[in-house]
Amino acid sequence: MGFRKIISFGDSSFVVSLPKDWVTKNGLKKGDPVNVEEKDDGIKITPVNRKQSPSTKEINISFDGNVRKLNAELVYAYVDNYNLINILGKDLFSYMKQIEQTVDNFVALEVMQKSPTKIVIKDCLNLNEISVYDTLRRIDRIVLSMAEDVKNYFTGKVKNVNESLEYKEKDVTRLSNLLFKILKRSFDPNDKALLNLSLDDIFFYWEVILFVEKVGDQLKRMPRNINAPLPNDFILIFDKVMEQYSEAMNANFNVNYEAAINVIVNKRKIYDEIDNLADKLPARSLGTTTERAKNINSHAGNIAKAFLKLKLEHKK
Repeated sequence: MGFRKIISFGDSSFVVSLPKDWVTKNGLKKGDPVNVEEKDDGIKITPVNRKQSPSTKEINISFDGNVRKLNAELVYAYVDNYNLINILGKDLFSYMKQIEQTVDNFVALEVMQKSPTKIVIKDCLNLNEISVYDTLRRIDRIVLSMAEDVKNYFTGKVKNVNESLEYKEKDVTRLSNLLFKILKRSFDPNDKALLNLSLDDIFFYWEVILFVEKVGDQLKRMPRNINAPLPNDFILIFDKVMEQYSEAMNANFNVNYEAAINVIVNKRKIYDEIDNLADKLPARSLGTTTERAKNINSHAGNIAKAFLKLKLEHKK
């Protein structure tokens, strides 16, 4: 940031000017208070009321009627924290309902302007209102609710859970993308401090969210093309797989080293139990379902490994 001259101010103080870029990045203005803290042979200056860094990134997305492609491009622009997203195309009003439904899949995105050739979307995310830890716990609760739906279908308690699972898995994806977006914002030192995250936190949460989202995706697909009720042996295996997932998540939330180790130790044993069961099952269609159970077991192991690699004291 270069050198600054010390200026005398009265009989007991001296003044040093602050770089304009630093003031702007931290959302400060004339008259705002800052903390001045002695650090060894230097001083540390931090904002008293820290504000999120302003974002001025803008991106144009060409829309040709392919809503699936639009969603993929919005995921990229959203996670990469573009402040303004312009959807450009022809006769956009004829696709308006589909476009607005797609935008609704993203937390804090709002349509600000509409015309036949241009739709402007603004990122209205307020980092002060977000807790990464609490949001991950919310995702975890949704995933456990999905597992309950799946078990109710497998045991014959309910006739159809596909619609419920689709709805809940959309929520998992929506909140996961929100966390990816926030963690990407944390590459900015000011926003990282505002969110009270360390560099290890960022790597940890990114990895865990990836695997939790995959568990949700596997659960959504498990009941497809399956005639319930399923054999009790399979229900027991499903319970064990979800216990693996729950124990891995609880190891992270409760900072429990031994619980994470148990998940890793049990992973191979449960793989073998699933393989043994698959050889006995009469219905071919259950082959895909048993593979999904193995995938969840694998993802649970990876969630436990994320904790073992970093062993974080999570900030709630």
